Amino acid sequence: MDVSSKVSKAKKTKDKQLIKRRKLAEEIERLEDIVFGDTSKVIGEKKSTKKNKRKLSCALYDEESSDEDNDKNSCVEDNKKVDKPKKTPAWEDDDDDESIQAALKAQNRGKIEHPGAPTDAYTSMLKRKFESINGVPKWAELNRKTIANSDDSEEDEDDSLLQRCGNLIQKSKTLDKEKILFKLVKSLNVTTETEGPVLKAVEFHPTSSIGLVAGFSGIASLFEVDGKVNAKLQSVQFTKFCIDCAKFTADGNRFIVGSKFHRHFFYHDLLADKTTKVVVHKQTDLTNMKKFEVSPDGKLLAVCGRFGNIYLLSATTYEWIDTLTMNANVEAVCFSSDGSNLYSVGGDGNVYVWKTASRRCSHRFVDDGCLTGTSVAVSPDGRLLAAGSSAGVVNVYSAEEALASGQPTPLKTFMNLTTRVSALQFNHTSQLLAMASDKSDRSLKLAHFPSMTVYSNFPLNSYNHIPTGMPQSLSFSPHSRYLGVASNIKKAFLYRLNHFESY
Repeated sequence: MDVSSKVSKAKKTKDKQLIKRRKLAEEIERLEDIVFGDTSKVIGEKKSTKKNKRKLSCALYDEESSDEDNDKNSCVEDNKKVDKPKKTPAWEDDDDDESIQAALKAQNRGKIEHPGAPTDAYTSMLKRKFESINGVPKWAELNRKTIANSDDSEEDEDDSLLQRCGNLIQKSKTLDKEKILFKLVKSLNVTTETEGPVLKAVEFHPTSSIGLVAGFSGIASLFEVDGKVNAKLQSVQFTKFCIDCAKFTADGNRFIVGSKFHRHFFYHDLLADKTTKVVVHKQTDLTNMKKFEVSPDGKLLAVCGRFGNIYLLSATTYEWIDTLTMNANVEAVCFSSDGSNLYSVGGDGNVYVWKTASRRCSHRFVDDGCLTGTSVAVSPDGRLLAAGSSAGVVNVYSAEEALASGQPTPLKTFMNLTTRVSALQFNHTSQLLAMASDKSDRSLKLAHFPSMTVYSNFPLNSYNHIPTGMPQSLSFSPHSRYLGVASNIKKAFLYRLNHFESY
């Protein structure tokens, strides 16, 4: 027997074995269907089961056969049995068939260079132009395959972004220490500007998106804070009453206004829409209400008086409770976040700490290098204490160290202001400290914590477009979305801090 006949006989024997194997596999599947039932009827995937059977038969054939022609023919026959559904557009638009020439004419555009003939579809021209610049995006590929175990993490991330909606960019909880993202939006009192030639107060409601602006004209106005329209809600006129200070109460149901020319003051009930005059008893020796603070717990009203006197009034009945006395003129006061302590600074360069429960001075320390203290602020978390002086210097202390030492060392000294520091305030997260001076133009700075650096881009890019005047007072909104600054040019400037999302 020659070699060719031996090969032919061996091939026939091998083919017979393959046929037997295929018949055996089909018989096993038939018996499984009889014994266990047709699983495709239960899960409703009969087509998928048949497809898996074909793959199994093809796999058995591939495993044993080395003849490439038989392999191809078998797989081709199986593939012919699968009818792929024809892909159709999700929607159809008659304007998609508009020619390039007609589209340019409708847009009043002259002749432009474009790929294709003038009679081609305008959408096809736009598609070619887009793909020539950006290529074909993955979501536009009709035959793309999903790879379960892909090593390309960036591609997987892109796919996940395309599979969901909402905010694609997740903001970091940590505030950037080098540059702050902000925008100078419309002034809070843009619809009025009648509160006076000089604005002395800007405040935000503790719960609602409402801003308060008051000034020398004796008008206090309420605005809806949105940064776009800032619509006026109400204006209250206090006749012959030059407003120097205005504050919301802790519950937000009232606002109080005071003046340096009068010993009496007013409060306006927002719910009842009623204004009430409060006359302080003469025995208190209180002569004016040019500067006062409301305690966060809503119990006390601390008023800066003459000769170092700090007058404590009830924040509900406005009756006099007690008088605290410093060793020098009092310039500024502030409460701790829980209202248990009251801090004051003045003409002797010291910082006084008062217990509001016992109404006694519990501690006093020297503000480093300060001759006259002009402002003071405590962070909401109680860790930092900032004190400003008449020289424009702001010292920041660790509150724990300051309360334990008579001469604490500042953690940081800011010398960015050149005139008296008139306003200091921390934001609600204690990450920002706003500093301002009412004696010079553009004297507004923003410091970052815990890096203790001053933002170089705030608010420089705003000065190129609009004058800011001299900042008279400042205030953060409850969740630091906005920073309001009252000026001496009739405007209450409003800065939107993009890092914070809530009002």
